[in-house]
Amino acid sequence: MTYAELKTNIANYLNRSDLTSEIDIFIDNTEAELNRKLRVKEMIKRATATADGQYLSVPSDWLRSEERRVG
Repeated sequence: MTYAELKTNIANYLNRSDLTSEIDIFIDNTEAELNRKLRVKEMIKRATATADGQYLSVPSDWLRSEERRVG
């Protein structure tokens, strides 16, 4: 499906001509929410660090921490 087809499908689903100009915002917001919530294996990377202080720096492409405790 192309972007234009996606916009057409959304417009048809909404069945409201007054929201046509808002479809790009709707798509952007939905994409941002999905990127925050969905994870796939291609997004997982391993990294090593030396714990020589109280805090560690995270990589620049860090998405989030998994809730894990060591101990």
